[in-house]
Order: sequence, then C-alpha cells, then structure tokens
Amino acid sequence: MEKQGHILKLQMVRGTPHIIGDRLLTPISQRISLGLPNWLSPDEGFVLINQKPKALIIEKDGHAQERPIYDIQSLIIIGLWIFTAFAIIMISRNRPKENHQ
Repeated sequence: MEKQGHILKLQMVRGTPHIIGDRLLTPISQRISLGLPNWLSPDEGFVLINQKPKALIIEKDGHAQERPIYDIQSLIIIGLWIFTAFAIIMISRNRPKENHQ
C-alpha cells in the first residue's frame, strides 16, 4: 500500500520474516519519506523521515494472524503537548490585567 504526493511518500513495508519455533513472524512498518531530486539522494530521490512498527504477522499451520503494535510513546507525547497547550491557554486567560495610568 503506497500513497505518493510530489513531496511526501507514505508506504507500508514488510520486514524480513523470522522463524521462531513453529511460527513465522513478519514485521510490518510504516515509512514516511521526503522527496528530493534524484541527484541529491541515492534512494530514488527519497530520504527516510520516519519509520515505525505497525503490526506483526504470525503464521502457524497455514493460518495467518495480524497483531497490531501500539505506539504508546507517541500517544503519551501527543497527550503531553495537548496538556501543555491547555495549561498555557488557562494561565494566560487567568492572568490579572495590568492597569496603565
């Protein structure tokens, strides 16, 4: 699955499968790349911005099951940014106004 614009490229990438016991494990990650002219980047004009795990495919006895990987760290960081913005807004609204005489 790949979405491509002129500047950003978003794609799902399958990693190298590993056999552990009687199971075949295949990681899936999401990659975001930035488009550059081909002469600036050796990788088809794209530079990797971010790549993070999204899921793990577990195959056993011919049956495949996809297990999502939750990115708790990103959720915590987003929550902290929202809390900080809310705190700044509340502090600035409750600040006493100065009287200029």
